[in-house]
Amino acid sequence: DDDRMIELIIPYISDTSNHHGTKEEEEEPPMLRIDGKYKDIPKRIVRIGFARPGPERQDSVRNGINALRYVIPSSSICIHDAARPLITREAITRTALEASRAGGAAVLAVKAKATIKKIITKGSEHGGGNGGPTNRMMIVESTPDRNTMWEAQTPQILPYGVLNDGLDIITQSSSSSPIEVTDDVSLVEILHNRGLYENINVAAAEGDYDNIKLTTPEDLIFCNSHIQQQEESR
Repeated sequence: DDDRMIELIIPYISDTSNHHGTKEEEEEPPMLRIDGKYKDIPKRIVRIGFARPGPERQDSVRNGINALRYVIPSSSICIHDAARPLITREAITRTALEASRAGGAAVLAVKAKATIKKIITKGSEHGGGNGGPTNRMMIVESTPDRNTMWEAQTPQILPYGVLNDGLDIITQSSSSSPIEVTDDVSLVEILHNRGLYENINVAAAEGDYDNIKLTTPEDLIFCNSHIQQQEESR
């Protein structure tokens, strides 16, 4: 059930951060690094597979779509961060519905709570000598309207062709000016800048603030507490 899948994801996350190990470790199927008592759960799930993580997000996504055996060109691909184990079925459904209304692309997002500042850096990092302070300063340039600022989450959904072509552009970018994306739907913006897929827009589905990304040990404490509260309320 859903809770068992959440329990499966958490121990798996703690191990994948160390995937750059010896050659023997890298040849080990990722599923074998799941904690022992959770190993049999994926075997009972139909149509689930594993792809190796990459050094950057786009590399992991590329490995993921390359691992798909059967893809209909007109289908959409849903990408979710394993580091967001508190995702709900309802949030996934909302994102999928918005994607269907917008031509196949959507992102789950929440309204920004804090005031956002656009900050630029002026000056040089080199000081006046003798270890003195640098001339570098961070200056507030503008304050975007918070009502238009949203924090992107996952899942993110893209048409297969858009995702594939966007990743190709990133792969072909030169080493002198590499293109990196921190979220998948940004590929649509990259394609639009090249006059491609201009008929595709990215819809936003409103998400939940509980759908946090596990980044710090404190996040894991919150996650476990949240799951316990859900179990106690049933």
